[in-house]
Amino acid sequence: MPHLRRFLVAVDFSDSSLAAAELAVQLGGSVGARVDFLHVWRPLGDTPPPEDILAAFASSPQGAQMRSLLERISQTADVDARGRVVPSSRDVPDVILEIASSEGYDLLVIGMHLHEGLSAILKDGVAATVTRRAACPVIMVPAAAIEAMFQRPSEEIRADPRAWVS
Repeated sequence: MPHLRRFLVAVDFSDSSLAAAELAVQLGGSVGARVDFLHVWRPLGDTPPPEDILAAFASSPQGAQMRSLLERISQTADVDARGRVVPSSRDVPDVILEIASSEGYDLLVIGMHLHEGLSAILKDGVAATVTRRAACPVIMVPAAAIEAMFQRPSEEIRADPRAWVS
């Protein structure tokens, strides 16, 4: 049986990626794994120079969402969780897969948007592409899972950090 020590969770801060994050936190906590959250960021306009990337991301809406996600987890879960942003104009699945492979992640966790559904599993949605091409196991989490996991609407779960741990 493989050892699951490092999880990579691709996040775009949608409900499905929050469901994926919650599942990864719970699984990671239960097996003592580190959980890394990856956001592939496409800056609007020109990409800032390398020395300004972190400041530009931090002041962006996605930067605020990443901080909120990590704060929620640090307040409610006993897991080693880290956030990471990769600015890129490349295809998102390519970036996710390259990082997962080159850095030796044991498990990929990714949310599946409602518009992806079955047709995207067979075609070219981000979650489907990652799942088809990954060299490690992948858990694909549908958006509806966040409500099913907690039996509460996702808006309530987003607003209440205590909801992240059952």
